[in-house]
Amino acid sequence: MKKLLSLILTITMLCYMAITAFAEKIQNYEYILPMEYTKIERCQNCYIAYDKQDKCAIYDLNGKKLSDDYDYIGSFFNEQVAEARKDNQYYIINPYGTVLGKFDKRIINVSEYVLVNLTDSNEDGRPFSYFEGEFGVYTYTGDLVKVLSYEEFKPPKNWGFWITFAGGRMLFTENGKWGAVDSSFNTFIEPIYDKIYPFTDAESRITTAIKDGKYGLIDQDGKTAADFVYDEMYPIYDSNNGKINAYKVMQNLTQKPQFGLLDRYGKTIKQFGEIEPQTLYEDYKLIKVSKRNNRDDSDQYEYLYGLIGYDGNIVIPVENTNIWGISEGVVAAQKAEDQNGYYDINGREITDFKYIAVSLFSEGLAFASSFTGGVWTHEVINKNGEVMFNPSNWSGGFYGGIAQIEAGKFIDTNGNIIIDNPEWTAGPELNRQSYKDDGRFIVSDGENCGVAKYTGFISPWAKETISEAKRLNIIKTDANYNYTAFISREEFCELVFNYIKNFPGSAFSVGIIKPPFTDTDNEHIEVLNALGIIKGKSETEFAPNDSLTREEAAAILCRLINKIYPGWDATAQYFDFADSGQISDWAMNDIQAICNMGIMQGVGGNRFAPKELYTAEQAIATLVRVYNNFSKSNDILNAENLSYSQIEDLQESVNNGHFPWRLDYKQVIMNFLSDKGEKAENGELVAFAGDREKCSGNYKIGNSIYTLELFKPIDKSETGIWIVKSCAKKDVIGGADGETEISVSDLTFADKLNSQMPADKNYMFSPLSVKMALALAANGAEGDTKNEILNTLEIKNLDEFNTLSKDLIKRYSKTDILSLNIANSIWINKDETTQNFSKNFKNIATEYYNADVKTVYNKNAVSEINSWVKDKTKGKIPQIIDNADNFWAMLINAIYFKGAWENEFSTSLTKPDEFTNADGTKTQTDFMNKTSWIPYAETKSAKIIELPYKNRVDKFSDSGEYTGTDSFDELDVSMYLMLADSSINAEQELNSVITDENFKRTYTKLSMPKFKIEYSERLNDTLKNIGIKTAFDTKTARFEKMFDSGNMWFTDTIHKTFISVDEKGTEAAAVTAIGMAGSSLPPEPIELKFNKPFYFAIRDNTSGEILFMGRYAFAE
Repeated sequence: MKKLLSLILTITMLCYMAITAFAEKIQNYEYILPMEYTKIERCQNCYIAYDKQDKCAIYDLNGKKLSDDYDYIGSFFNEQVAEARKDNQYYIINPYGTVLGKFDKRIINVSEYVLVNLTDSNEDGRPFSYFEGEFGVYTYTGDLVKVLSYEEFKPPKNWGFWITFAGGRMLFTENGKWGAVDSSFNTFIEPIYDKIYPFTDAESRITTAIKDGKYGLIDQDGKTAADFVYDEMYPIYDSNNGKINAYKVMQNLTQKPQFGLLDRYGKTIKQFGEIEPQTLYEDYKLIKVSKRNNRDDSDQYEYLYGLIGYDGNIVIPVENTNIWGISEGVVAAQKAEDQNGYYDINGREITDFKYIAVSLFSEGLAFASSFTGGVWTHEVINKNGEVMFNPSNWSGGFYGGIAQIEAGKFIDTNGNIIIDNPEWTAGPELNRQSYKDDGRFIVSDGENCGVAKYTGFISPWAKETISEAKRLNIIKTDANYNYTAFISREEFCELVFNYIKNFPGSAFSVGIIKPPFTDTDNEHIEVLNALGIIKGKSETEFAPNDSLTREEAAAILCRLINKIYPGWDATAQYFDFADSGQISDWAMNDIQAICNMGIMQGVGGNRFAPKELYTAEQAIATLVRVYNNFSKSNDILNAENLSYSQIEDLQESVNNGHFPWRLDYKQVIMNFLSDKGEKAENGELVAFAGDREKCSGNYKIGNSIYTLELFKPIDKSETGIWIVKSCAKKDVIGGADGETEISVSDLTFADKLNSQMPADKNYMFSPLSVKMALALAANGAEGDTKNEILNTLEIKNLDEFNTLSKDLIKRYSKTDILSLNIANSIWINKDETTQNFSKNFKNIATEYYNADVKTVYNKNAVSEINSWVKDKTKGKIPQIIDNADNFWAMLINAIYFKGAWENEFSTSLTKPDEFTNADGTKTQTDFMNKTSWIPYAETKSAKIIELPYKNRVDKFSDSGEYTGTDSFDELDVSMYLMLADSSINAEQELNSVITDENFKRTYTKLSMPKFKIEYSERLNDTLKNIGIKTAFDTKTARFEKMFDSGNMWFTDTIHKTFISVDEKGTEAAAVTAIGMAGSSLPPEPIELKFNKPFYFAIRDNTSGEILFMGRYAFAE
């Protein structure tokens, strides 16, 4: 019977109602795939299961069948694509079961391309290297790229499955010598090697090769990364991620072998002599090594093992018969037969070495077993060596809070038996490979197999969030939920209702509620419907027992936030998901908003998966994120400037993580300056509140430009509140057409350098690298020499710039999402001078510029300096000097940057096109293409776009569920492309639009060339032309403060740069070296095609510093 409910709902007056929807009795396990299969293989995010008719198919991690039946499904390449076969047809499918391409001929190999045999059936089972005729290179979707002959690409007969693309290179042989072609099938590495191994290391882009019988390393361009002087060389793989992290090298094999270790870039880590390196543990800076065993047990154990540090110190003596591994900071080792135990990473024994078997530590615990007096004793110990409990059997470890101690029997971390099914008599042992920490595992009764799921499981990513939800009363502390089960629409409503009750905002007048739904009488659903937070499937149907979909969750969360936290705006970024076409029209705006808030994200593969179901732990996690993003912040949504009296309360809110993410800090500054700019200039501006972001820079307001120099954090925690140091106003000089006219003397330092660059070649330079090198030198200068440097660099206060440099270097070193590293060094050549750097100069160099202080001699100066530069630029700039002539002292700054686009270009859309060079000639080159929302602006002189680099990485569980985001908001870096018909002042063009409201996301059809620039220039004349003159004059230069006595001057200023831009992102490096000598010492998308000369800049948007600037004018 319908009822009328009269209710005035005030959030603070809600009566308590506990959530009971999840609290039903929980089974310990449930079947995801029933016991009906003959074989099951676990992939990252799916299963491949074979039925009793020998047909196989792909199933998702919840048991849903995703693909058709096939006769065969191969391994997934990079978890992206695999070969499948049925009825003499060949297919390329993805882990979701989607058929990407269909082929009539047999697939040879699936890697970065699909290689298809065109002329040989190979029915007799011969290796592919014996094929004759031709094979085709295809895209995943079946588009033919190239037809090649086996004869041209045939390697030695024993290579087997050799035809593959790796790292954009495919190997071939010619007259018995090995070479490689690139993805355009041009010879990239000439066939001069005895053998080349595939380029599988995407980080270093180098591989092992053999030349004239000796081993060495080459990069993807064929350049030597390690000389060919080794008798043997083997890659060493990281035990955690399977990637190459070093190379073991051997020499003098016919006599006493000598061992060494090279890093993944070919640089020598250490020479070991007769001790042999085995494994690197990078996280602990330890190396497992071995030597021949000369003890009495040498017939049983041929080698002994130990650990040494990267610094060469012995941590664990090389007297153990095995080092089983390091996990969670604990070393499992064996001293002799049946003498196993544990060390910490400092070599201290944690336990007695009395065990016959030990496991590695996992989740803070390990299993150890001993046998005494005919009785087995099994222990679970903690990292202090304390026995926590005695299980009935040994296990390989805990994974996701459970351990398998027998077939069908599992315990939790307290030793409780949580699953015991004697029917599971066989099946794979629970381990990292088969289990993947998600509560699911393959089981077998000896004939049939299936997949079971532990229902009491909490995903590792969700454990902390669940604890926080209990602390915040979002869920009851004593509730017993099936967290990984799909949540129903009614259950989610109960969570939302409980959230509103516990986290009050404003009072809402609901008025008279007339229950609209005929399939539920849940009063909480009726209240949420009256508030506009939830809606039914129809006017009368709510479907309370239906599982909640991801798009339904997004819509409900968005309406919840709209209701209790009004006034937010989340239009910063448009998410162009690959499956956007599957999103319901009613959910599209809500999904965009909720993703911008960071409450929900995609599920991998740039998919949102709107129709996929939502789990209880995902639902709870999103409500916790709503709380962290919005609670306790309504009172400061429109914060502009704050008095000191307001700072303390706001600081506490920021420290607790409750500062509103949605505050558009730069826009607040713009609004403030528009209204109170004159007061800001006069120092009346006290503070801004920002989400961990420093917004120094230029702001154009009407006919004025305000320059906010440095924001000083209120405290050293840098939690988001900043005090303005200074605000300078500059009136714009109006031209006839009202545009800004700025004289040459007003040019920024970057534009000053840019004005001196050549017009007849491609170039790139690093304003920040040059600026830091010169500023470091200025700390040792006096008089006109110092003033000229500082004026040219536009540095008003050198002490403040030193502090800024220190902050930048520290901030850039914090992230591994973007690789942005600054390195400085100062060198003195003791063969040329007896002087030393002054104590004060060395202190400044090391404290503020983190500089290495180096001493060299003529014989090793070139190699030492070039080796330092090569290391700091990850091998991209292998050499900065070629001789040590007239070199007394040198100051070097190196910058290395590697960033992935926030939205990558698809390699399948990269096509050759025509580029018009600066001299009018035309060249065919590869153009990257995409259509998406891109920040875009136009000035009188240029069309400008912004391509942001990724500073956050979405994290996913092994089951493919979004678990959060690793972000580094303090580092906001973008590449800007500027298309202009004539020369421009690039930084000023950027500054004129960077904060302009017209610089906004525009739906753009973008086409731009892939390009690579290597540039080298002596900047002596350039620096003289822009104002630094006395530093080069032997009579007037004054650098007395740099050394303990004597004077010096600049002899040479060398600047070398490298940049590579492709579909994935950008890799760039720059080095500035200053050599010194002296008397004693020295919607319809707009179409934007960058098919003619253009400028580019890589800018740190947080500090406003231009990291790199250049011009691409000639295609190669």
